[in-house]
Amino acid sequence: NESKVEIIKETQSNTILETKMDYISKGIDDIKLDNRDQCRQLNVIAERVTRVEESTKSCHKRLDDIEKK
Repeated sequence: NESKVEIIKETQSNTILETKMDYISKGIDDIKLDNRDQCRQLNVIAERVTRVEESTKSCHKRLDDIEKK
């Protein structure tokens, strides 16, 4: 009888641990997805900053040309 009780307790404990591990695993997957999305957003922002810098450089050149006249 004691061994059956121990087996039941161990099974319950293992089930709880598996459930918690699944929950943690899903949380990690969500974090990975969020991280990928943030990386994409950063890349978009970096591209926009590069375009703004190029535009600013071009604008400064035109202003310099105007000042020389």
